[in-house]
Amino acid sequence: FFALSRPAIKGLKSKNHSKTAMAIIIDNSYSMDYFSNGTIDLEKAKLAACKLNSYVKKNDLVAIYTRSQKWNDFNSIMYPGKFPDKILESIRIIPETVSLDSLFTKVDYELRNTGYSNRKIFYITDQQKEKIKFSKFKINVIGIYNPSEKSNLSCENAKYEIIWENNSLNQIIGFKIKNYSLSKKSDIVCKLILDGNKIAQKVVSLESK
Repeated sequence: FFALSRPAIKGLKSKNHSKTAMAIIIDNSYSMDYFSNGTIDLEKAKLAACKLNSYVKKNDLVAIYTRSQKWNDFNSIMYPGKFPDKILESIRIIPETVSLDSLFTKVDYELRNTGYSNRKIFYITDQQKEKIKFSKFKINVIGIYNPSEKSNLSCENAKYEIIWENNSLNQIIGFKIKNYSLSKKSDIVCKLILDGNKIAQKVVSLESK
């Protein structure tokens, strides 16, 4: 499901590695809800984080971060030695994520504040198309991969609104459909079901993300 063979990780595996301050960032955006091989990508990412944790020594510092600002505010602290595995249980898929640039900036700042000269950032993700500024931050990306092309869709940001239109108040439910595959998807049927009854239906086509 994932590969832990990058040079930075090999350095951690050494029994005598220099004391290190590290941040492990787990991508918990919608695309990580993709199901394959009996589990979703988010759970695979948690397994990868646990594997990294197994290389942490007692003189190291480690913190877990996610794409959720609220989760980070309550849970992202530097642990001396290994982080408690139970902390991963509260990580869930979220609809709205913080930008990678702002997240990397915060994580880099926190690592520098430890005073450790050896600092590492690991980002565990499904590698969906998103800009990562490698020139600004040294990020070790651990890719969650699947044996075949992803073809999942997501329904995001659904919300109820009342609008004034044609001299009357109208009630609408709006939402976004995203295509996470690498190819265009045609003839997607979107249905609005209320109390078991179909209220509305529309056929759409979506370009790849």
